[in-house]
Amino acid sequence: WERWESCSRSCGGGIARRRRECSESEAGGCEPDTANREFRLCSIRPCSQGSNSFRAVQCSRYDDKLYDGKYHTWIPYISNNQNPKLNPCELFCLSSEESFYRSLSPSVIDGTRCGSDGICVDGQCRPFGCDGILDSRKRFDECGVCGGDSSTCIVILNEFLDTNVRIGEYNAVARILAGSQNLRVSENVATTNYLAVADANGVFIVNGNFRPSSPGSYEGAGTVFQYSTDASGKEVITAAGPLRQSVVISLWCRAGNQGISYSYARPTGSVP
Repeated sequence: WERWESCSRSCGGGIARRRRECSESEAGGCEPDTANREFRLCSIRPCSQGSNSFRAVQCSRYDDKLYDGKYHTWIPYISNNQNPKLNPCELFCLSSEESFYRSLSPSVIDGTRCGSDGICVDGQCRPFGCDGILDSRKRFDECGVCGGDSSTCIVILNEFLDTNVRIGEYNAVARILAGSQNLRVSENVATTNYLAVADANGVFIVNGNFRPSSPGSYEGAGTVFQYSTDASGKEVITAAGPLRQSVVISLWCRAGNQGISYSYARPTGSVP
């Protein structure tokens, strides 16, 4: 085997590869090419707070290139239910100015995420587990235990359905106590509202001070919050935790409340 190549990313989880040479004269001949390549995950530490997604960085590299005689500001285009056949490991980007999408590259760079548990390798979406092993099916359970059975915690599920909200202001949704983990907050339907998170001191982590945050990773309360929009346009905020301090989830209302769902896990026997 050759030495491992450098990682495809410096943070956020990339792919390193290596090859081995094979001669037809060797006993049994050469195996298929796929057997002569190996991949492994690398640089798995989170990227810095406020970093753009790796896919967004790749789209932005085409901003200074003419397309049909014009310059465009390109942002990621993620396939929705109406476009299920689009390869998630092809670089589809959306023009911010004209709202059309195009394939700007037949494949994204290795290490680009595809779905919640997938990573692109050689243009194909492959699963990786919580154990950091490519093609592993191990997942974190609700308690944050890799490969666990969710028996070491209790899971709290709730909704914020109050329609008596203040438009143009932040409306408190829930206070999540320190020690909680596997936090997930999402809109029930896509709206023009913004989900927001602040720490126990009132310092905003995501979508604070009436300024929208870009999708990406944000550090706060001793963990990293992932802020994104799913294929149907709904906002989603997640954090593996555990939280070092309590956080407050709120809704910056620009229109009426269509419902917010949230869930988190607490150690067995603790106060919900």
